[in-house]
Amino acid sequence: MNYKYLLLSLFIVVFICGCGNAKYLDEGEMLYVGGEVKVEGQDVSKSERKTLEANMEGLLRPNPNSSFLGLRPQLWFYNISGGEDAKGIGKWIRENLGQPPVLFEQVDLEYNADLVQGYAENRGYFNASAIPDSTAKNKKVTAQYFVELGNQYIMKEISFPNDSIPLTEDIRETKEGSFLKVGNPYDLEVIKDERLRIDANLKEKGYYYFNPDYLLAQVDSTAGNHEVTLNMVLKEETPEKATQQYTIGNVYIYPNYSITGDSIPANEATGEEYQQFTLINSENNFKPQLFERSLLFDQGELYNRTDHNKSINRLINLGIFRFVKNQFRVSDSADNVLDAYYYLTPMPKKSLRLELLGKTNSANYAGSEVNLSWSNRNTFRGAELLTISAFAGYEAQISGQNQGFNVFRLGGKPV
Repeated sequence: MNYKYLLLSLFIVVFICGCGNAKYLDEGEMLYVGGEVKVEGQDVSKSERKTLEANMEGLLRPNPNSSFLGLRPQLWFYNISGGEDAKGIGKWIRENLGQPPVLFEQVDLEYNADLVQGYAENRGYFNASAIPDSTAKNKKVTAQYFVELGNQYIMKEISFPNDSIPLTEDIRETKEGSFLKVGNPYDLEVIKDERLRIDANLKEKGYYYFNPDYLLAQVDSTAGNHEVTLNMVLKEETPEKATQQYTIGNVYIYPNYSITGDSIPANEATGEEYQQFTLINSENNFKPQLFERSLLFDQGELYNRTDHNKSINRLINLGIFRFVKNQFRVSDSADNVLDAYYYLTPMPKKSLRLELLGKTNSANYAGSEVNLSWSNRNTFRGAELLTISAFAGYEAQISGQNQGFNVFRLGGKPV
């Protein structure tokens, strides 16, 4: 019998059996097969309605049993395995192929309705309502949520902190690139993105300890006819250090840091000062100039996230460190100064690689090749990579006019 038809027959049998999952349910149990959201609103476009329905359905919990073409093979495997009491091969089927039934009694309709309504309110539909319902057929239940949106509120006025401390002045300077626009609908996700945008700008100006959660959007929905005013303010509980700008102090580099060790084997006092940093390199296996090219911070400059990330990426791209870890700590010697620490775990200095290849070509030659390569990382203490490779191959023509003519290849090269 053709394997293609055998697999097709097996596929059909599995799915036909999958239709009978409901018969395994106990008396009074109902299988939950999913939730549907129906959005109604006079001023909502068809595309917006579909987007809202899809996003709202993604919030519903729990998820029903996974399905394919309307059938649930994983649930079927669970049922035929014997369920929770399965042993032996049945237990293996349950744990590797099966999925326990999701029952309707696990569904909290009111909770899901609140989630759906909350999502609508976060999109500016402050007068939205959600009514849950369900339909049952053949011991299978579908949950339904009917959402009435009402009018979507529009942003009428947007303001930023107006006091005179340096932090709020720097926040106001970022408003030209704001995601919040007068005339646009109120949207909580846009407000969250705006807080992240402000935080990213502040990180470029030395506010290392600032956090987007320190910003609060005060919304007044009584501003007008389905309009809101939005005032971005700094929370009162914002810690003092989050309002301060920090400059870079000392930079310490540990190029032989072990992530499995209990402590750092050497300390700052034993390091070698070079230009803008201190190198704690007791093994003397890295040139200081290597890190001068990689680290972008200069002592005395304001911390900024761009130089922070670029320095990390440059150290990673050297190709000689397995792990790169970075920390900033407030300096013991000065206020508003960050000392930077770089903990670098080297890769093995030397490695050997062996490859065995099988080869054929259009001239009816067949054969094999062995490649051997030896690599030495950081050869001259400057992140250099020296690779020496050698190869040996044999090919024979298995048919054609030159049958019996063999080819031997042997060679090597530095890379």
